[in-house]
This record gives sequence, C-alpha cells and structure tokens, in this order.
Amino acid sequence: LPNSTSIKLRGDNTMNSDFDSGNQTCENIARPKVYIAKTGPDLEKSIRESLKWIDYEKIIRPGNRVFIKPNLTFTVHKQGVTVSPVFMRALVKVLKELTSNIIIGESDGGYGSYTAEEAFYGHNLFDMSKELGFDLINLSKCEKEYIDIPVGSNVIPIPLPKMLLNDVDVFISVAVPKVHSMTGISLCVLAMAPLLKKT
Repeated sequence: LPNSTSIKLRGDNTMNSDFDSGNQTCENIARPKVYIAKTGPDLEKSIRESLKWIDYEKIIRPGNRVFIKPNLTFTVHKQGVTVSPVFMRALVKVLKELTSNIIIGESDGGYGSYTAEEAFYGHNLFDMSKELGFDLINLSKCEKEYIDIPVGSNVIPIPLPKMLLNDVDVFISVAVPKVHSMTGISLCVLAMAPLLKKT
C-alpha cells in the first residue's frame, strides 16, 4: 500500500483502506487469520483445534475433494526442511472425519534431481496411503492448463496442473516455515512454486 494509505482495523476481521491519491477506497477486505499454538502430546487434537479456529467444517463439506500440497523439498524427512510424516498422518486422519476424498501431491524436486515418487517413498507416504486410504499424485506428470494472469499492463500465461483447477474442492498447503535470502521468511506462497513447473 502507498505511504498515503490509512488503514483502520475493525473487530469484524475486515480492513478499511482509504487511498488519498485518486480517492480510491477498498472496503471490507478480509484480513488474514493466523493461528499460532504449541502442539500438545495429542497432535490430532492440536490440528483439529487449529482448524476449528478457521471454521474448517464450513469450508470442507462431507465428500469434498481435498488436495494437500506438502513441502517435500528433499527425498527424506529433515526437520525444518520437509513436512514430517507424523504431521501428515495426523492431518489426514483429522480430515478423514469430514471426507474420504483426499489427495496428496507434489512435483519432482531438486531441479530434476529426484522425483516426487522418491519423496513420497522417503516420507512413508506410499504405506500411509494404503493404510489411511488417500491418493498420491506427481504433479509434474499432470496435464497442464494455461491461466492468464495480469501482471502490470501484460498478461502472462501460467501453466497449472489441470486437475487442481477442475477436480479439487479444497486446496491445503502444508508448508514448513523457513528463512529465505530474498524474502526473509518463506511460507505457503513459496511452497506453491513447484506447481508452476512445466515438466
């Protein structure tokens, strides 16, 4: 926002921004909700409590197709680098209370140095998928659909996995908070970068 912008926060989770230049006004922009808590010994309970904070039962309807995009930036679990299999198991079990249609997907990583399947194996997701009943998808192998994104005065065609655009009701990004040399910290947005891979 420009320096001339005054922001008034409201108790109803909306933000009012008045732009001095051009008399532009943005009313009722939803503010991001951030939930921070320590997990207790019952990880499923902790995840359920965090999801209840965003009214997840209103977002995920019974039978919805839920896609989970974990941060699997290495072939095996490394603390602070990839999402832990323990967390993924607990998350899936909580989501299974609402829907049986769950997909976990990732793209090939490491600039082509390993496949998504290798990362699935190293995080025990193949065995977990058989036990808990969810699908695994390598997004690098999915058919792409180009979406036009306006950037300034240009329109940039961006290739995205077609199944994410047409066959998913709810998308969940499970990122690992990390420091980053360019942005200071990377969260769910950077974790989406693998979706843009053409191959």
